[in-house]
Amino acid sequence: MAISVRAIMAFFVEFERAITQMATPGVMECRQRDPMALLKLFRTYSNCEFETQQLDFTQGIDVDAQDAANPSAQVDKPAEIWSLVLNFGTRAEIWVNDRVKLDGKKLVNRCHRRFLVMKEAFHVILRDELIRNGSGHPDTGRPEKLVTLTEELIYLPFSIIDFDSPEYSDSVKVEHAAELLAFLMLYPFDSLSVDRASFLNGDSTGVGRFDKPEVIIASTLDFATEYLVPRRYVDLLFRWHRFNQLYVVYRQLRDRYTA
Repeated sequence: MAISVRAIMAFFVEFERAITQMATPGVMECRQRDPMALLKLFRTYSNCEFETQQLDFTQGIDVDAQDAANPSAQVDKPAEIWSLVLNFGTRAEIWVNDRVKLDGKKLVNRCHRRFLVMKEAFHVILRDELIRNGSGHPDTGRPEKLVTLTEELIYLPFSIIDFDSPEYSDSVKVEHAAELLAFLMLYPFDSLSVDRASFLNGDSTGVGRFDKPEVIIASTLDFATEYLVPRRYVDLLFRWHRFNQLYVVYRQLRDRYTA
């Protein structure tokens, strides 16, 4: 399976253009985009009905009743799961963990919840797209269940900023491709580029360059809050040395449609 940055960007440019044309005024223009409104557009694009649920996974999750074709489906270590998607072809159920931690805070906060809904939806759409164009998908044989564990989202060393590395398995590449597209759907690439330049050039932080030690401690919280997205991904993309390269590819591909 060939999953490259350029291939993923080519798909995203086509996808973004299609749903923008279908959107009613206000859906794509607002800074804090409504995930439920976006899912309605995704349905029109993919012919898949997306449903969302918030459930406390602490007591365990048995998806047998939801998945008669796969009676052995069982999610392990439910307390560690942030989200999952059950894909039934023309219908997909996105479940987000609603567990409350001992400190009284939600395991999945509002920003992550918005992000996870988008990510799981992109898993369904990317799977169909990769199979359709002949690239293949690591979960072709068992598309019913895709799970995001806490440690996979936060602690593992790989990330969206280098998901095309040949060292990663196909399943890892698809996971982080879905993460990247979900983030760009909630934080538009053009806005991300402008805000990143502001972050580096000192309009709000004074860090100036990547090689300055201040860039490590400079806060991106205001940017994450403005778009209601997880701060971790703002940190990753703002500090990514390949950001400009990816943005140039995105603009080149997009300009083909407007030339």
